[in-house]
Amino acid sequence: MLVLKKIFKYESYRDYLNSYLGEKGKRTGLKSKMAKAIGIHSSHLSLILGGQTNLSLEQTEKLSLFLEHSELEKKALMLLVLKERAGTDSLTDFFDQEFGQVCKKYEDLSERFADASRLPPGTAEQYYSHWIYGAVHMVVTIPEFANYDSLRDYLQLPDSKLREIVDFLCQSGILSEENGRLEVRIKHIELGKGGNELRHHINFRSLAMNHIAYRRKEDVHYSAMMTMSESLSKEVRDKILAVLEESTHLCIPSEPEDAYVLAVDFFSLRQ
Repeated sequence: MLVLKKIFKYESYRDYLNSYLGEKGKRTGLKSKMAKAIGIHSSHLSLILGGQTNLSLEQTEKLSLFLEHSELEKKALMLLVLKERAGTDSLTDFFDQEFGQVCKKYEDLSERFADASRLPPGTAEQYYSHWIYGAVHMVVTIPEFANYDSLRDYLQLPDSKLREIVDFLCQSGILSEENGRLEVRIKHIELGKGGNELRHHINFRSLAMNHIAYRRKEDVHYSAMMTMSESLSKEVRDKILAVLEESTHLCIPSEPEDAYVLAVDFFSLRQ
């Protein structure tokens, strides 16, 4: 399946839109829907796509809504349009540099999945000391396991250990407990950089190693070494990130019924 490149990978908004619409003659009404969404005739949109005229800023805002952009994508599209509309070389360079800064933010995963709270240093250090803290945090979002007894059975933890973890999460403001029911107060936590990031990745890679031994057919474990061109490596990386981003967005409206671990690595062997 072809994964459409994100707007951050284009230098022209026209190239991006033409890629989105697909080959001429095979656009199956998508172009008409786009034109209607931004309040213009299809023939006018053809002029825009062909470079004879530009989108207005108002049309760009409507287009971003039609394309279901994130705030970062919306800003990127607006900057590409401004770059095309600029009347001087210096202004073109200015908007191009601004677009470059937005692209750098997109490359930073902490910016891309940014709806998160930051824990105080001491709290974060304990939270990331073992995967079980994050596991309790996430499993409580499942209504069936939002009470102490069912949570203990799900995670197969001794009472004393689970009580220690729940007390810590409640004292940290991550969870609350009332009348035997647990509730998540902070849904997303910013990982940040440094030691906590390293511990977080080590924790879940270790957990994955343990689960490989279970050999459950519904689990996916894959490791391989391969050689490829530098340009292809960038394409593969972009596709992995696109799948991660899409999966994250799909989880938001999904009903929480079970907890899963997604751990992905893609890196060069070069030291």
